[in-house]
This record gives sequence, structure tokens and C-alpha cells, in this order.
Amino acid sequence: MLRFYLYDPVGHAACLFEACNNGQDPWREESRFTIRCEVASLNRLGMALVQWAKNDQERVREELWPVDF
Repeated sequence: MLRFYLYDPVGHAACLFEACNNGQDPWREESRFTIRCEVASLNRLGMALVQWAKNDQERVREELWPVDF
């Protein structure tokens, strides 16, 4: 799962990544983390994911810019 959201009134954004293979222990694998980033980098990520979905590429790569405080 990917969740993108604004986390404060001035528009700072975050991206939550959650993944699980739904396996049974000891083969269960889970990961969850959040990255704070600029909204512009989320827009670029979205465009990269759209292009990735349209092609036969196995990977997509896009860097998320950190939020400057």
C-alpha cells in the first residue's frame, strides 16, 4: 500500500509504504515506513509510476526530496 498525505497546515507531505506477503510465521515478511517529502517529488513519483505501469519495465526509480524545515 502507498498512502500520500499532508501532515501539517503549511502543506508538508509524507508517503507511507506498507507491504506484507501475508505468509505464516516464520515466513511472514512485513515492512512499514513513512518518508516526509516535498509535494513536488510526490507528483514526479506519480508520473513515474504511470509510465512504469504503461511499459514492460520491471523497475521504477524516483527520488523523493526531503522536507526542508
